[in-house]
Amino acid sequence: MYNRTVNVWYVDVGGTYERFAVRTNRESDSGSVTYLRDGRAANLTHRGERVHLGTAERISVRTKTAVIVVVPPGPRGVGNTDGKMDRRSPGWPP
Repeated sequence: MYNRTVNVWYVDVGGTYERFAVRTNRESDSGSVTYLRDGRAANLTHRGERVHLGTAERISVRTKTAVIVVVPPGPRGVGNTDGKMDRRSPGWPP
C-alpha cells in the first residue's frame, strides 16, 4: 500500500490597472483619440464648452480556481508540512 497525500489549493487572484490607455495612430480633425481608464473624471470639450461625462473607472480583474495535487510518498513534493490550512503571501494583503 502506498501512502499519498492529496492537496487542494483554492487560489484567488485579483488586480487593478492603475492606468489603461489605448490611442489611435491616426490623426483626426481634433487630433488623436485616446481611450483612458485611470479613475479620474472623464470630460469632453465640445464647441469650447467642457462637459463632464462621468468617471473613467479603473479596470479590475479577479479570478478564482482550485489546484489539486497528488503527492507521492517520500521527502520531496508539495505536501503540507506544518499543518497550516491557510497560506497567504505576505506581500499581497487581501
